[in-house]
Amino acid sequence: MANTVIASASIETIAAMAHAANAAYCKSLGDDSQMPWVDAPEWQRESAINGVEFHIANPEAGDAASHENWMKEKLEAGWKYGKVKDVEKKTHPCLVEFDKLPPEQQFKDALFRQIVHGSVHLLLPVEAELAATKRQLTAQKGVATRAKNEAAAIRAELPPTPRSVGPVDKPLKAEELLALIEDADSVMVVLSDGKREIAGVAPFTVEGNAWRRSGERLLLDVPSLQVEGPAAGKGGIARLAGYGLVIDGDLVAYANRPDALPLPPGSRTELKHDVVF
Repeated sequence: MANTVIASASIETIAAMAHAANAAYCKSLGDDSQMPWVDAPEWQRESAINGVEFHIANPEAGDAASHENWMKEKLEAGWKYGKVKDVEKKTHPCLVEFDKLPPEQQFKDALFRQIVHGSVHLLLPVEAELAATKRQLTAQKGVATRAKNEAAAIRAELPPTPRSVGPVDKPLKAEELLALIEDADSVMVVLSDGKREIAGVAPFTVEGNAWRRSGERLLLDVPSLQVEGPAAGKGGIARLAGYGLVIDGDLVAYANRPDALPLPPGSRTELKHDVVF
């Protein structure tokens, strides 16, 4: 059992098995004082767990060493020799050297040691398999995380997909649009080719009181509204066919231009008073 690593849950299981075997043996000697593991006092369970850990750490330790370890623990906890075991007074008749114990008491140490060694040999392959499975799952998780990060990095480098920007099903009236604008956190005008946002042409963010009624329609009234065409080398001439009004991320209105306006790459075009919904 050299360099054996056993999970704490398994150690407690072995301790419970050893405790049960000891209780059965004590009962055969006429001692019914040993309680079931779940009802045993904490100090007794801790003592059994300590004994298991001792034998796992010291696989060559014999019965006498097992008793010495138990006795050392008891003495450090304030127990002393007494002809009668008394939990309240912390006296125990077995607090003597191993060779001075009666044979039936020496057998308890042999029984405990054999149960620990036998259980460890049974559990060790299971523990090893569980550890290997855990390492495999950790490795798989690492691969999945790296793949996810790589995919995210690739997506970040791709140009954004143009959103659909075209006629809406239920056009709103000017006063309805104004009400939405007043309550909005974000208002944008998106340039459209008639079906979708023009790639490479940034939308306008509209802030403040930039709108006014123009008859039955709503006009974007700003001193200047210049748009830059797509960057050179990013495609041919874009054609501005209309405008979409996007409020808090939702397309709420769309207006066609009278005719499509060419936007050559790298050009600048003034659109003042051209945006009307």
